[in-house]
Amino acid sequence: MKIEQKEIVKVVLALIVGVAAVAACWQIARGLQNFRRGENKIQVTGMAEKQITSDLIVWNITVSGKAFNKSEAYAEFDRSNRQVRKYLRDCQIPDSCIEANSVSIDKQTRSEYDSSSERYIEIDDGYAVTQNIAVSSRNLPIIEKAYQKNKSRYNVPGFRKGKATKKMIEKAYGSQVFYDAALNEVLDRHYPEAAEESGLDIVSRPEIDIVEIGEGKDLIFTATVAVRPEVKLGEYFGVEAEKADVSVTAKEVTERLNRELEKNSRMIDVDRAIKKNDIASIDFVGSVEGKEFAGGKGEDYPLTIGSGTFIPGFEEQLIGAKAGDHVDVKVTFPENYGAKDLAGKEALFKVTVKGVKEKQVPKADDEFASEVSEFDTLDEFKKDLKKQIKEEKEKRATSEVENNVIAKVVENATVELPEPMVATQLDQMFYDYGRRMEQQGIPMEQYMQITGLTPAALKEQMRESAIANIKNSLVLDAIQKKEGIEVSEEKLEEELQRISDQYRMKKEDFVKTITDSQKESIKRELNIQATIDALVSKAKLVKPEKKSKKEEKAEKEEA
Repeated sequence: MKIEQKEIVKVVLALIVGVAAVAACWQIARGLQNFRRGENKIQVTGMAEKQITSDLIVWNITVSGKAFNKSEAYAEFDRSNRQVRKYLRDCQIPDSCIEANSVSIDKQTRSEYDSSSERYIEIDDGYAVTQNIAVSSRNLPIIEKAYQKNKSRYNVPGFRKGKATKKMIEKAYGSQVFYDAALNEVLDRHYPEAAEESGLDIVSRPEIDIVEIGEGKDLIFTATVAVRPEVKLGEYFGVEAEKADVSVTAKEVTERLNRELEKNSRMIDVDRAIKKNDIASIDFVGSVEGKEFAGGKGEDYPLTIGSGTFIPGFEEQLIGAKAGDHVDVKVTFPENYGAKDLAGKEALFKVTVKGVKEKQVPKADDEFASEVSEFDTLDEFKKDLKKQIKEEKEKRATSEVENNVIAKVVENATVELPEPMVATQLDQMFYDYGRRMEQQGIPMEQYMQITGLTPAALKEQMRESAIANIKNSLVLDAIQKKEGIEVSEEKLEEELQRISDQYRMKKEDFVKTITDSQKESIKRELNIQATIDALVSKAKLVKPEKKSKKEEKAEKEEA
């Protein structure tokens, strides 16, 4: 095996590791074949070539249980774990081949859009109990294992499905038919070893090119990778950056008060025609050219009129309708709509209005203040809201100042990012985004259909943020190494204690659950934060320039 460095590609951050929660045996069976293992980072310098005879199969399984409280999460985990163990027993895998890590429990959160504040907020989403299980087996020929796992997929004339011999399947489909599964097994085990021996600071997934493969032959492949780009630092100590504004305006207090009023509003049924900002409960069936389409049907859907939730023009056509009315809504899908078979086409929605609700917002007076707070008057309540806003701004100020200083430091540096590095970061961001969507109960496929986006389009929207994240990391790493900024072992132990407390574990027990690589990652984060602290402490902080009315208007329109 040979690792090659592309001259045009310089490198990145980390390999992406996909983790799938296993809840049923059939899911496990599908997931075992596709799993990939890897460390967060591989550091190297040079070239290495290594030929290996594969002799080990490793399955990595993540068993999980999720629920709103700990006991239910543990119960769900226990059910999944029993299913996994039964599956392994049914496969006649001995206990000696099974190694399980410690069970961990994590607090879960999800993002949800709050219409009253017009921003996403973090919401408690229960707990997740997980355990990683590694199943390893020697003395099992890889090709034979692949045959046993995949033989039922192939139909060979003269044989019942799953009964054809390996030779007959190879004759019918080609000798390479079982190589993909076998190659995956080999790569999982031996690519990291070759990468480490190469001495390259690898920051992208490898592009694999098979040189030689076949029965009775050596497996030879090349892996082309991107390596970490050179960072040319500019001025970083003593840069001029804006300090955070912690002043509170009367407008901000009014907006916060309005949010409190919105939070305490109630929806009431009304017997009248639909107006803007009403919530209409509707049934709808959509069709294009007389044919219904996927995702175009709904029942008892609560649609806020004017929210822009549906296709442009849809909500406006419901204004004036009453409960019991049947409305034909004609709209045209945008040209850039995610579902290409619908993009630019005219659609007809048969809509039945089942009910209308309006929002009743309480009056801002002393009575309201006394009901929602400890204060007797509205003036006292508003003073407290102002105090709350200031405290929140002061808490955010540290992060804002850090971001401003980092942005200036990165602006002064020069670094050219290889596209594979950016692609790797985009893949990770896309995966994280999809996971958050699913935590909210929205499958990524459905989200794409609703928004009209494609994976490529969403990644393109993320590109600017991805590039900024990578540059920030590279520049801060370079400064940390150049200045030799290292936290003490005492600081590391304090951080380990803090994390242990979060998980309600003894520090010694927590340390046993993490790998040396994870411990190094924690230390790296501390070193980077120490570097940021040093940059901020030496920065020249100035008041932000006052925006003109024209600029403020432009920002509002953009928002």
